[in-house]
Amino acid sequence: MVIQLFDDVSGGAGFATSAASHIDKLLTDMYDFLECDSCCESVCSTCLLDSNTRHDINHLDRHLALNWLSRDFKCFVSLAAKYNYLQGSKYCHESIKEAISHQINRGAKSVTLWLSDNLHEWDLNVREVHMFVYQLLQVNKVNLCLVVPLKRLSTCKLDSLKNRQRVDL
Repeated sequence: MVIQLFDDVSGGAGFATSAASHIDKLLTDMYDFLECDSCCESVCSTCLLDSNTRHDINHLDRHLALNWLSRDFKCFVSLAAKYNYLQGSKYCHESIKEAISHQINRGAKSVTLWLSDNLHEWDLNVREVHMFVYQLLQVNKVNLCLVVPLKRLSTCKLDSLKNRQRVDL
């Protein structure tokens, strides 16, 4: 399947480049759009027919598109239930670092990171983690909170967390 996104503005306005940030909403809206409020046979001005598509009218059929996507399509666009821990959670295409940075650029003043209960996934001693924590605390001046699961921590993990606490973590 290929989804082609383009700006309606001549020369482009840069909207298509931000599509990845809104892919869940775009795909859900696309599906809703194909369901057509006018309940047309295949294509009409309510759903697919406009000045850009009028030349392709013989190749457009919203029912074929809906059948191809299947009725379960909307279930796969949203975040899987097993990852939906917080109300309003959604899939993010960016790395965690990029997502946090974007939120800080939008004015976020605090960051809460929920650590996995699988202690083997933690790697708090990596230089990149140190640099990012330093940037959050010292450069961006955000409040940082680590939520640690209720498990018995090894001495190494506990020492690592205590070292972070010395830098106001």
